[in-house]
Amino acid sequence: MRHKFKKRGYPSQVLDKAEKAIGQSKSKKVKGPRITFVTQYGGLSRKINGILQKHWPILCRAYPTVREFISPPLISYKRRKTIGSKLTKSSVPKDKLVASTFLGQRNSGMYPCLDCKQCRHVIKGKFFLHPGTGDSIQIRGYHTCLSQFVVYAIVCPCGMIYVGETIQKVKSRISQHKSTIKLGNIALPLSRHFKEKGHTMDQLRFMVLEHVPPLVRGGDRELRLKQREVWWIKRLNTLHLAGLNRDYNLYLFL
Repeated sequence: MRHKFKKRGYPSQVLDKAEKAIGQSKSKKVKGPRITFVTQYGGLSRKINGILQKHWPILCRAYPTVREFISPPLISYKRRKTIGSKLTKSSVPKDKLVASTFLGQRNSGMYPCLDCKQCRHVIKGKFFLHPGTGDSIQIRGYHTCLSQFVVYAIVCPCGMIYVGETIQKVKSRISQHKSTIKLGNIALPLSRHFKEKGHTMDQLRFMVLEHVPPLVRGGDRELRLKQREVWWIKRLNTLHLAGLNRDYNLYLFL
């Protein structure tokens, strides 16, 4: 390759410099992208770091094709919660101006957003009617397919109920449920029921039961959301065999 560039008139000094740069780049060890391991700093942080460094080669040997496992992870520490951070807020919330398209006060209940593929699956109204017991439960707040941090109920054609929670837009979560139903995933209780009973994803109906707003004094909003999910599972009696929920965790209330 060198003599070809030499014939084209390139100076020897330029070619020597290029060959030297190429040789250095080849000698460098190829490293994969490093994973960041984020944890709270504490008295056991050094031991945790040592355990990761000691046993990381096991992952390298078990998954040699995964580039992220080539190098040990970067350890990143975040500040632990203190009594002060639990009792006080770190910032003063600002009032947000939200443009409204409604001429008047919004009605409570569940309504389609009128701009997504999940709108046709919405159970519209101010009340959730339990298919099994006939109980009518009033829905507080205004909800659409765009609502986030919500507990929702899915009703199948035979009247069985599944209660779930999501921090993302509920339309995205429903889309995921429809995908597992379409694929016939028998590992999940909802899609397994639809497959066994011969239901299709087009027959799925859903309704938002409750929205969990940011906690006034701070705290774990996701934990509160999961606790409300458990409350609704018990309220609607949706555990197997009466419903489509597999189980729930009582440790959420400890």
